[in-house]
Amino acid sequence: MAMNYLTVQDVLFLNLKLTGSPQAFEYERLEEATFYQYAPGQSTDLAKQCARFLTGFVKMRPFESGNEATAFAGLVVFLEANGKSLQLSDDEAAGWVAALLNVRDLAEEAIKERLVDSHAHIEHGVPGLEKISESVVSRFANSLSELARTQAAAS
Repeated sequence: MAMNYLTVQDVLFLNLKLTGSPQAFEYERLEEATFYQYAPGQSTDLAKQCARFLTGFVKMRPFESGNEATAFAGLVVFLEANGKSLQLSDDEAAGWVAALLNVRDLAEEAIKERLVDSHAHIEHGVPGLEKISESVVSRFANSLSELARTQAAAS
């Protein structure tokens, strides 16, 4: 199975959607943070790659604002682009992800526990990343807003 990955441009789009305005960013840090989707060796373990992406992205903090929200949204978009999703409601998502931001092993186990099949946005074997991104931002609107506010308050 070929894996589908978010590009730097996809992550920029997500951050813009989540923050409502273009954020200052460090390109090298953004590129490295985005590449946390890949795993050393064979990249075939989605839960491990998502945990790596979530914790690595937050550690890199490439954007002036919206890093936690962008990391979570990116994780869900990455999963859905690869035929999986998280069994997680908007009401619980912010607290769930906040508890995982700094502990990769814990994040991996938590992701595995909630991983389910999803083929909602795959057409002719190709994921529509913009459509997936819009859906994720809409589905987790309250949690993403809370994650963005939490970072702003901490800054």
